[in-house]
Amino acid sequence: MLNLTKKDLKVSILHALFYFLCVGLGTAVSILLFHSPNMFYAPAMTALLAGWVYFHLLEKVPKFGSVTLIGLFISLFFLLSRHYILAVFPNALFALLADLLAWSKQYQSPRLNKLSYLVFSLGNTAPLLAMWLSRQGYIDYLLNKGKDMAYVNRVMLDFTAGNAASLFGSVIIAALLGGLIGNTLLRHFKK
Repeated sequence: MLNLTKKDLKVSILHALFYFLCVGLGTAVSILLFHSPNMFYAPAMTALLAGWVYFHLLEKVPKFGSVTLIGLFISLFFLLSRHYILAVFPNALFALLADLLAWSKQYQSPRLNKLSYLVFSLGNTAPLLAMWLSRQGYIDYLLNKGKDMAYVNRVMLDFTAGNAASLFGSVIIAALLGGLIGNTLLRHFKK
């Protein structure tokens, strides 16, 4: 991130805001379509909707740090919105890994850029990962926030092979589709 200019930072922050809007829209669509109290499908919906933001950013700021900045932005949102503390870190970690993947070919490899987007999209699984990695801590956190056990029981999702496969499978499929849609839109608007 040290080699990002002021202009690069402005463009990256603008893309972070667009991505944040896609997260909000993805969450809203997930709630409307699936009625899931634990936002199980929100990461997949976000991955489907946000491909254009990601690939436009790679085109405008093909420098290390731009993708990581979006992950830090979303992690900061999780922190400021008082999500469980373990939900803060995975988003930044997946963004850093995604940035490193795309950077390894100087943001010029379509295949690595798509893989990078897939890895980046997994960052939005952070709240569910936190629920699975620290079940009792997550429950205690919700109770300390004033939620009752009925709410906790509605929100909590057991870690099972089926739940993990559904979560990660849906994000992977949505990221592949979101990347395809995003690249198609960008090519269309370049004409």
